[in-house]
Amino acid sequence: MRIAAKYGIFHIQVYGEVAGNEALPGANVGLLVQMEPGRGAFDLVGFAQEVQSLSGFVVAAVTELPEDGAAHDVLDL
Repeated sequence: MRIAAKYGIFHIQVYGEVAGNEALPGANVGLLVQMEPGRGAFDLVGFAQEVQSLSGFVVAAVTELPEDGAAHDVLDL
């Protein structure tokens, strides 16, 4: 959680195939986050890049679920 705090992120949820236990090898990890007021895209991208670098997984961090029409499973961390 230190990485999250560094970028002003205070709540993280996993969404998508990983959350629904349907992920195939190499699947992206979707992270739905809440950020402190005044934080922006640079913080969001920095967080995603740092988590990706540490985990080895491709990470997509968003502040709202994608509007792709799909139902999304969401898990709190």
